[in-house]
Amino acid sequence: MTALWEKFFRLKQGFRWWNRHVFGDIFQRVWEAEVGFDETEILYDRDPTPEHCDLLHHAQAVLNRILSIEEGFWKQKASSCWVCEGDHNTRYFHTMVQGHRIRSRMKSIRTQAGKVLATPIDIQTSAMAFYQNILSASPQSLDPIRPDIIPRLLTVDDNMELNCPPLIHEEDVYMVVLDFFYGGHLPRGFSATTIVLFLKKDVACRWTDFRPINLCTVFNKLITKLLNTRLSALLPRIISP
Repeated sequence: MTALWEKFFRLKQGFRWWNRHVFGDIFQRVWEAEVGFDETEILYDRDPTPEHCDLLHHAQAVLNRILSIEEGFWKQKASSCWVCEGDHNTRYFHTMVQGHRIRSRMKSIRTQAGKVLATPIDIQTSAMAFYQNILSASPQSLDPIRPDIIPRLLTVDDNMELNCPPLIHEEDVYMVVLDFFYGGHLPRGFSATTIVLFLKKDVACRWTDFRPINLCTVFNKLITKLLNTRLSALLPRIISP
């Protein structure tokens, strides 16, 4: 598992370098393309030769391409799908993004004790304390289980089917899942989740007014799906209707 995680880490670093040094700042590229088009247009107005006309058409094509990339950037940020391609309506997308950010911004929160927190540091500290208290509760002791009174409903073949290695064509992914079934340790990057808060009501003022949703990684979901598929065929035999 660690080897695959290191591959993804190096891939992430490569994409980050490419985004910074190859793709570059989209807004800076738009400004440079506009300046280049203006200079070429002035040059053509002063001397309308065929060579300057070709340069003007080339600058126009470069500017249209950069504007299209900028439009796609704001369209992804705004999560809008109904606007037709080629509108270049970046002002509309920018307004939608600003509206999403304003609605998602948390200006204040009320604690369980009734105290109102308004600074970002206090809100962040309160959120971490609240959800750490919920998600890291101490395990409760269970009464000892008496196996002599529990009927055996699953056969040896059922247990072997639950524990058998899965069949996955991708070698790296297969080795990760196989390592999990053999009791391997999941790296923190595979098991970590991102918590996203959804509103339970229109006006939320306490942490209990939000519903936390955990966003898992692909490998976490893959292993969970395998376990769910195998257990779903046996649960009707174990749990009475």
